Amino acid sequence: MMVMKRLTAVVAFVAAALAIVAAGAATAMAQDHWQDGGPPPSGTQVFNGANPGEVVISWRAVDGANYYHIGWIAYDDYDAATAAGRDWRDAFTSVDLANRGQTTHTVARLTPGIDYAFIVGSSGSRYGTPTWSDWATLRLAAAPDTTSGPPSPAPTPTAEAAAGDRAALEALYHAADGANWRNSANWLSDAPLGEWHGVTTDSSGRVSELHIANSLTGTIPAELGNLINLEVLVFQNNQLTGTIPAELGNLPRLRSLDLGGNRLTGAIPPELGNLANLQAMWLFGNRLTGEIPAELGNLFSLRDLRLNGNQLTGEIPPKLRLAPLQYLYIGHNQLTGCIPTALQYVRHQDFIFTAIPLCDRAAVKIAAADREALAALYEAANGAHWRHNGNWLTDAPKWYGVDSDSNGNVVRLALNDNQVSGTIPPELGNLANLTWLSLRENQLTGVIPPELGNLANLTRLSLGGNQLMGVIPPELGNLANLRYLRLGENQLTGVIPPELDNLANLEYLTLQYNQLTGEIPPELGNLANLESLAIDNNQLTGEIPSELGNLAKLEKLQIYYNRLTGEIPSELGNLANLESLAIDNNQLTGEIPSELGNLAKLKKLQIYHNQLTGVIPSELGNLANLRDLGLGHNQLTGAIPLELGNLINLQYLGLEYNRLTGAIPPELGNLINLRQWGIKGNQLTGCIPAIWQNLPNNDNDADQDLPFCE
Repeated sequence: MMVMKRLTAVVAFVAAALAIVAAGAATAMAQDHWQDGGPPPSGTQVFNGANPGEVVISWRAVDGANYYHIGWIAYDDYDAATAAGRDWRDAFTSVDLANRGQTTHTVARLTPGIDYAFIVGSSGSRYGTPTWSDWATLRLAAAPDTTSGPPSPAPTPTAEAAAGDRAALEALYHAADGANWRNSANWLSDAPLGEWHGVTTDSSGRVSELHIANSLTGTIPAELGNLINLEVLVFQNNQLTGTIPAELGNLPRLRSLDLGGNRLTGAIPPELGNLANLQAMWLFGNRLTGEIPAELGNLFSLRDLRLNGNQLTGEIPPKLRLAPLQYLYIGHNQLTGCIPTALQYVRHQDFIFTAIPLCDRAAVKIAAADREALAALYEAANGAHWRHNGNWLTDAPKWYGVDSDSNGNVVRLALNDNQVSGTIPPELGNLANLTWLSLRENQLTGVIPPELGNLANLTRLSLGGNQLMGVIPPELGNLANLRYLRLGENQLTGVIPPELDNLANLEYLTLQYNQLTGEIPPELGNLANLESLAIDNNQLTGEIPSELGNLAKLEKLQIYYNRLTGEIPSELGNLANLESLAIDNNQLTGEIPSELGNLAKLKKLQIYHNQLTGVIPSELGNLANLRDLGLGHNQLTGAIPLELGNLINLQYLGLEYNRLTGAIPPELGNLINLRQWGIKGNQLTGCIPAIWQNLPNNDNDADQDLPFCE
């Protein structure tokens, strides 16, 4: 039987399924309600009903909904449909309910013992396109459930129960060397548990969250399994050793378990499969061994599972086909077998960092011509010394870091941070089906082969963080489908090729930390889809092209630490989506364009360490989202605009070492979120806003000895 595809990947098709049912029907609705979907129903839950084959579905009411739509599908029905080559929607069932104030619905005549997934939608009319909730999943009970329906509110805990929480925390303190924590405020004191560092309690005083990142050492005590109200447990990036206590599987309300980045050993306890409400499990970056427990397949609410960077062995359990799963990281382990085909539809995954294929491609070997190109890379880049080189140069269908399609054509190649050295061979240009090439964070030398310009299907090229030299090949301008180009942190020289303006689909261009010279090509202004342009930390000269103001989708522009001259183009004020503008540490002159005050989404404006003159435009006070304003080390004159007091989200204000005069406007006292400020090296008078007095980072001009306002 074909393993069921991940249901979250097909939510978008559910609307189409119901629309087919309703095809040709007339639409009727009240004029004061929306017709198609409004807000999605939230809080969707499913429970076994009181009778065999019954399920109770509950949701929160949606204002304005005239109809609710209930849909469900059995995993087995989905498998059967897809195995027979039929559309999965043939197995999907739904009902339409007029909204009469109900927030529950009972579905009957289902098959006990079968896994089902349910969804709730809302719309303004019976035949309007619904807005759907998240999926909710359930294994239907084989016998009547005497606890059917939504659970009753938990009883108010007794003093004895609260004391049990205190005892569990004390056990943690002693087991994890609490005496040497960086912050152990109130631990072991008589203060309420909610006042202990890293502890959050609910309205009844029970521990609901435990979040500690204090370089914990020692072990995780089994007593934490007594914190039955615990919803969030985060011990990421500590130095914990020992095993994961099986008792953590006793936490019925746990939604998030994060033990990543420690030194934990042993197996993953199968008892963790009891955590019915768990949505995120992060166990990455430890030293865990053994197999992935099949019991994790019981976690029907799990959306995020990260087991990468351990020493796990064995095969991936076929049962691990969790419907809501959106993140699945299992790379950098020692897994064998194959990846269940249904898991390929998980949106965020790292299967390329394994040496095991998808199950439906377990017998498909890499095409001969592509094998030759990969063998050339292995030879030229010292493959025998890579950190991971599983199955390379063998007859296995899957080589570490390589993905191929059902015909054996290589479609992705990623060897990031893998101790790859040597050179990039021109033979890589023969991988005609390649869509993704990422060799970043290695020790590659030599030049970028111009033959890479032959990769017509390439959407991502990432070679940053190496020691590549020479020029950027203009042939890269042939990559018409390229969306992401990262060549930063190398030793590239020469100019930025104007041919890059042919990359009409390019969204990210990163060339920073090289030795590029010459001017910024004005042709870059033709990259209509560009969202991020980072060419900082080079040796670029000339002026900032005004054509960059044409990049309507640009969100980040970084060209700091170059040798740019001339004025700041006023056209940059046209970049309506810009969130970060960093052009500091150049040799720019002229005034700050008032048009920069049009950048409503701007969060960071850094233009310090230039030779700018004139006044600070009052229009900068329009930047309501600004958090970082760096104007220091210029030659600005005049008064500080009182309009800067409108920047209530501002956290950093740098005005130091200019030629500003006059009093500090009292309106700057409105900057209640300010964390750091600088005003020295000016000729200011008056007093400093009193609200700034207790900020840990400041540089009051000692020469002027300006007092704080009273």
